Amino acid sequence: MGDKAQETSPSLDDSIAAFRAMMASKALSRLQAAPVACRLLVDGKSNGELWQGSLMSCTERVLRRHKITHIVNAAKDLGSFFKTWASEHLPKVKILGPEFFHLDWVDSSDQKLWKDKKYDQLVESSKWIHAALTEGKKVLVHCAEGKSRSSAVVIAYLMTRNMSFDAALDFVRSKWPRADPNPGFRSQVRHL
Repeated sequence: MGDKAQETSPSLDDSIAAFRAMMASKALSRLQAAPVACRLLVDGKSNGELWQGSLMSCTERVLRRHKITHIVNAAKDLGSFFKTWASEHLPKVKILGPEFFHLDWVDSSDQKLWKDKKYDQLVESSKWIHAALTEGKKVLVHCAEGKSRSSAVVIAYLMTRNMSFDAALDFVRSKWPRADPNPGFRSQVRHL
C-alpha cells in the first residue's frame, strides 16, 4: 500500500515546478495590470532617450510605440520563468532587431554586480547606454518588475554622468516611482 501512495504523489521537482509556474502566473498578471509598462527618464532633445520598465515594456507594441533601438535586460532567465510572456513576445521583439545587452542578475542582495573585475558590468552597461544615447538611439533598461535590477543599471549610468547616488535615485524615482534597488544593489552602486 505504501508503494501505491508513492506512485501517485507528485515528486518534489514536480511540486517545485508547479509552485514556480503559479508564482510566475501571478507575477505576470500583476505586471500586465500595471497602468504603465515603462517611463521616459531622459528626454532626447539633443541626444537619445533613456527608458526604464518591467518585462512588459519588452513587447512589440511598446517597442514600436517608443521606437526603442537598444535594450538592456538586467534579469537572469526571464524567458524560463515567464514562459507565456517569452513565447508570446520575444519572437516578435527579435524581429524588430533591437540591440541587446544582457546582465544575468537575480534580484538578491547577495548578487554581485560584476563578472571579472569589481563593477565591470556596471561600467560596461553604462558605456553601452552612453554610446547608444550619443548616437541618438532610444534605450530601454528593464528587469522583471522594473524595480530593483533595472534601477541599479540606470542609477549607475546617471552616476557616470556626474550625479551622486542619492541624486540619481531621487531623479529616477521622480520619473519612475517604483524604482527601488534592493539593499545589496544600493550598497554596490553607491560605491561605484
